[in-house]
Amino acid sequence: MIKDVEKIFTYNPETGEVRWLISPCNSVKKGAVAAQLKPEGYLRITLDSKQYYAHRVAWMLYYGVEPKGTIDHINGIGTDNRICNLRAVSQKVNMRNQKLRSTNTSGVNGVSWSVKRGKWEARICVDGKTVHLGRFIQLGAATTARAKADLLYGFHENHGRIC
Repeated sequence: MIKDVEKIFTYNPETGEVRWLISPCNSVKKGAVAAQLKPEGYLRITLDSKQYYAHRVAWMLYYGVEPKGTIDHINGIGTDNRICNLRAVSQKVNMRNQKLRSTNTSGVNGVSWSVKRGKWEARICVDGKTVHLGRFIQLGAATTARAKADLLYGFHENHGRIC
């Protein structure tokens, strides 16, 4: 990743800020916040015309090693790079901590209304396969079925959060 990262940046694990220990160019002063918000919702750092995710730099500075796999923001806020909010996980585990999709109409992850059957349907996707959890007259019953499946298959407690 970045050679001698600890000589270029400093990291505050309580705030999540990565700051410059050097002045990388005339327009950036030593001590300035190194990251800038990008449209995808994450902070990135530009060094020598290359961009690095601030959360990966933070991980390297805190643990002294490049993270293996994906860095998951536990609370789902891509700009919150406090070390307590970061965990190195596989992409599979990271996908089990997603927010509720904007196209969801039931307000519950994996639960939708079947017009054809006139019931709520609950399902969960595990290892690329959809597992049907049942059809229910009441939304609450479908929600309960999905919550049990989340626990059974190891989904994070934040999976399906609204923000």
